[in-house]
Formats: sequence, C-alpha cells, structure tokens
Amino acid sequence: MNGALAGAGSTDGAAAPRDRGVAEEESEDAAANARERAALFEMIDRAERAAALPLVIDSRHPWLLIEAAARTRRAPILSSLPATREALARWLPELAGFDVPIVGLAMDEGGVPADAEGRYACAERFVRGGLLLGMPLAHLIVDCIALPGGAAPAA
Repeated sequence: MNGALAGAGSTDGAAAPRDRGVAEEESEDAAANARERAALFEMIDRAERAAALPLVIDSRHPWLLIEAAARTRRAPILSSLPATREALARWLPELAGFDVPIVGLAMDEGGVPADAEGRYACAERFVRGGLLLGMPLAHLIVDCIALPGGAAPAA
C-alpha cells in the first residue's frame, strides 16, 4: 500500500489525517458561507422594509451577489467584483443580466496593484468587459481601492 495514500501508517482504509483536515476546512467554509448568506438576506429584508432606497450589496462571493440581486425588491448596486479574468468571464455576464450598477475592484489575480498604473489596468479591464456585454457606462463603477497611507505607505 502506498504510504502517502494510506496516511500516517494506517492500513485500515481510514482517510488520512490530511484528508480529514481538507474535509473539515470545506465544512467550515460551507458553514461560514451559509452564515454569511443568512445574515446578508436578513439585512436585505430589514433594510428594504425600513427604507425605499436602493441598497449597496457587498460580498466577496459573486454567487452571493447573484442570489441577493434576485432577492431584492428594488434595483441594488452590487459590489465588489474583482477584475480577475475568472470573475470577468464567469460572473460579470450573469451580474450584467440584472441591469443594475456593479462595483468593480481595481485588483486582479495578484491582489491590489501597488501602483496607479496597475490599478488603472484593472479598472479598464472591468469597464471594457462590462461595455462588451452591453452594460451602460453609468452601471460600471470602479473602486480604485485607495488605501490609507498608514496602511500601505508604498501604495
């Protein structure tokens, strides 16, 4: 039996400790996502009952933005979609279908670029992607992620 597959010398067919760790992490992630989803939906319901104003719905999970947009009674502003190639190819087309403003983040696969040129390139990629999908320019909002000097002195 291959020791790497069997775990720490186990020959009883039990999952390796590393495998249990991955499963536990996935379970914790799923639980955290479920809590975030429930909290977001509760907040949307409360806010829409309290005021007839548009909401800005912010999540790091594009799938959650899609679920939230489908749930709202009024057109929201959806935030925050990074300018990664995956986000623009996979999620922007679906978000664009809601015909609402979308906030794109000036960050890519490498995170937030340290210089203005890098952030501009991210912003440009987001805006061009939205325009190619037929989104009105007024629905494409860019968060340039201006960090406070103390938080990132070189930014």
